[in-house]
Amino acid sequence: MTFTRTTLRELRPTLRLAAPITAGQVGQMLLGVADIVMVGHVGTMALAACSFANNILMVFAIAGFGVLTAVSVRVSHAHGAGSTDAMARAFHAGIGLSVIGGVICAAAMHLIYPLFHYLGQAPGVVEGARAYTLIVAWSLIPAWLTAAARNYLDSQSRPWPSFWIMFGGVGLNVLLNCGPDAFASSVDRLQKERRDTLKDYKSASEELAVFFGRSLAASLLPFQRDGVAYALRRRGRCLLADEMGVGKTVQALAVAAAYRSEWP
Repeated sequence: MTFTRTTLRELRPTLRLAAPITAGQVGQMLLGVADIVMVGHVGTMALAACSFANNILMVFAIAGFGVLTAVSVRVSHAHGAGSTDAMARAFHAGIGLSVIGGVICAAAMHLIYPLFHYLGQAPGVVEGARAYTLIVAWSLIPAWLTAAARNYLDSQSRPWPSFWIMFGGVGLNVLLNCGPDAFASSVDRLQKERRDTLKDYKSASEELAVFFGRSLAASLLPFQRDGVAYALRRRGRCLLADEMGVGKTVQALAVAAAYRSEWP
């Protein structure tokens, strides 16, 4: 009984602290979801370019987020000891690492981007993703600055400011996605390249109908049909590396169903 009362007594403050932190993490995922939803309406090639860029940049981003977790540790220790000077030093170090690391990574992306042509992407993906990738690479700086601030506040049991900053960033991301004229011209070029590429193949709908029938082929979204058709043209030997939540599972099941005669 004592254990139950103790657990219930601690549950409310725990939830009060955890709820905004959890919601903030959801907000971080919504940044990618917003990009996928908005770019997905443009076409499969634009979505492929966006996913390619995000996957490349995620390597740098996660490395930076990992380094900045040190801010939480140092600030937590200093906060417990009541040392505001040590807290400030840890936060300033996080800001410095964010700016210096962001500049280095963005500059490196400009230098190594030509090497991405050797990654075996479909025609037009690497070319179409160039402007988006290089612009977003510089956004690592504000992203890491936000992470440093979030770690600084969370380690003092102050999660709400970072919560509002994160969801404000989601709204700002949507607005900026709607703006640049350069993105629109890039999309037009990607769509033309996609049409030229698909001239050499049967349409995805016709190819899928051979294996699954018209009903299942029609139920897949256009970019999912293209993904399955791509896998079938390569006899199932491919890697589905779409973003989370866009239907990798249904594509994989459709490809597997095409080779049901070869199942063990």
